[in-house]
Parts: sequence; C-alpha cells; structure tokens
Amino acid sequence: MPSARSLNPGLALKIRESEMSSTATSIPIHLPTIERIRSAAVDLMFERGFHGTSMRDVAARVGIQMSSLYHHYPSKQSLLIDIMESTMNDLIGLAKQVMDVESDPKSQLGAAIRMHVSYHAQRSKENFITDSELRSLDEVARASVVALMDRYSAMFRKCLVAGQKAGTFRSADPSVVLAALFGTISSVPTWYKPGGRLSLDAIADEIVNMFFIGIDA
Repeated sequence: MPSARSLNPGLALKIRESEMSSTATSIPIHLPTIERIRSAAVDLMFERGFHGTSMRDVAARVGIQMSSLYHHYPSKQSLLIDIMESTMNDLIGLAKQVMDVESDPKSQLGAAIRMHVSYHAQRSKENFITDSELRSLDEVARASVVALMDRYSAMFRKCLVAGQKAGTFRSADPSVVLAALFGTISSVPTWYKPGGRLSLDAIADEIVNMFFIGIDA
C-alpha cells in the first residue's frame, strides 16, 4: 500500500491550481472566463478585502464587460461563496484522499496535517479569504460554509479520538488540540519562503513531529 508521503500533497493540489493561483496577479487569458473571474476575485479580495473590492474592479482585472461578469456571478456575495466553498471542498477532498491510503489513526492524522500545511502554503490567498471573510456572508451562506469547516475539522477529530481510544495518543481535549494545530498551520504562509532553507515537505514534517511529541502517549 502506498504511503501518504508518496502521493506528494503538492501534486494533489494541481487539481485546481489552474483555476486560482495563490501568487499570480495577472490572469492567464487561456483560462475559461469563470476561472479568470474567480482568480481575479481571489487576488483582489486578498489585497483589499471583500468590502474593498467591487464587481467593477473584478471585471476590470479580468478585462470583461460587467454584463459578462453578472452572467457568471449575479452578485459579489455569490462570488465570495464560490471561493470559500471551493476552498473547503478542496480541503475535504484532499484530506479524504490522503487518509484513505493509511490504515491507522496516527498515520492518517500525519498525512492530513502534511496536506493541510501544503495547501495553506500554496493557496494562502484562498485560505486567508475563507478564514477572514465569514463575517461578510449572509446568514444562510455563513451556515453553509461553517458546516463545511465543521466537516473538515471532524475528519481530524475522528483520527485524534481514535488514537486516544487506542492508547496511541494521550488524553487531551480534542477541541483545544485541533485549535492549536490549525492555528500553527495558519501562520505558515506568513513566514514560509519557496526556495528557502527548508522545503515545504520538510516544514510539514517538522510540524507533524512537534505535534506528535505533544500528544503521543
């Protein structure tokens, strides 16, 4: 059975890499219009925030008419919802992918943490928007996105609790443990530099090792 490491989370992220780049500010003209719109919106909302970005700004960045923009997205809210739901669905799908090839809770949790680190470093703009703009959603949309966040967190919690029951991990409050883990990983994009002293895989390994030192029985 292949290990989660052999999947290379960086390769798995290519699933949607052509849709939204976390670093590029120019919008490739060969992409379908809806993908160019989403990419432009990610860049602008990361730079200016949701309320500081207008639909006219997005249309200008893409180089399309307002009528074309509204054909794909009837409102700025619908554009934000698409970005946030796409991000969470990506994370859920990738977590399932790397967990499914492992057979024990510790290996599953380690694989999911490595994926989470890789995703946050490579897709920092989408993650920043998803984390910071919940307040900008209407009540129904916010509930939908929060449900996806809870579903994602539950995948980690399930592994953690299973490991505790098996005696692999020491007893600790899962909510506190996961809040500390996700908080640590969320900071990675603020200091990680591609081509730096440590590769992204090495950084992910360090975080996994530190995490397990803290919870191993």
